[in-house]
Amino acid sequence: MYDALEHFFEGKISGKFYPSDCRPADSEVEDAVLTVPKTLRLDGGMAKRILGIGIPSAFENSLFEAGRILVVSMISTFGTVQIAANAVANNLDGMGVIPGKAISLAMITVVGRCIGAGDHEQTVYYTRKLMLWAYITMGLSNGAILLFLRQLVGIYALSGETISVAASPTPHAEILEVVKEILAEKNITLDIQVYNDYVVPNTVVEDGTVDANYFQHIPYLESFNEEKGTHLVNAGGIHYEPFGLYPGTETSLDNIDNATIAVPNDTTNEARALLLLQDNGYITLTRISA
Repeated sequence: MYDALEHFFEGKISGKFYPSDCRPADSEVEDAVLTVPKTLRLDGGMAKRILGIGIPSAFENSLFEAGRILVVSMISTFGTVQIAANAVANNLDGMGVIPGKAISLAMITVVGRCIGAGDHEQTVYYTRKLMLWAYITMGLSNGAILLFLRQLVGIYALSGETISVAASPTPHAEILEVVKEILAEKNITLDIQVYNDYVVPNTVVEDGTVDANYFQHIPYLESFNEEKGTHLVNAGGIHYEPFGLYPGTETSLDNIDNATIAVPNDTTNEARALLLLQDNGYITLTRISA
């Protein structure tokens, strides 16, 4: 068979066919080569077809990546716990789509061959069949992920969130001790840091040493921001601390006469203390016009 094929093709040289009885000399056969014309001319039609597919695909991928960057940027502002949770969720999401990605590669090959062969009936048939298998396998894989979600998340050995709060000893730190037990049931650790003054609890929040504080009312917070140039905000309403007047070494307030009374030295609470003393008849305040 080899000799027959050689005899048939030995006349095809440089794009020309020579019958076996008109074949050139052996020297001519040895020197002959198959040549292809070289050109740098751009095929406009082919380039247009390529760009027609590439540009929409590139635009779609750009929108996807831009959305991904936006989501990650938003999550990064929430804290390390949220960032870790997002990473775990992305990993689990990637596991769920593995069957679909695998079948999509097979679909490109099978459907592409059908289209190349011009068999549109087979193209439709295999497209529907492979898509059905993709949905079935992805449904099973994602169902398994949901079923064993707790075990899968446990593989990452994530630690619970820790929240640090600065508070005054009484009653705020005492209240937080009760809250600490409630949060522990939700895998959240509460770090209570007790301070005996009303300045440091704000400064440690301002510089990021502590996450939050629990000791003040809104008027004091606003006054502190104005005087110290801090940027603290109210995170939520809490109970209101009442002011009290105590007799000290005396057994009754009735025994207080010409006494020295201590009051808070911050603007808002000092005003409350003075008004309390005036309401009880110990001092008289004079309104000063601006």
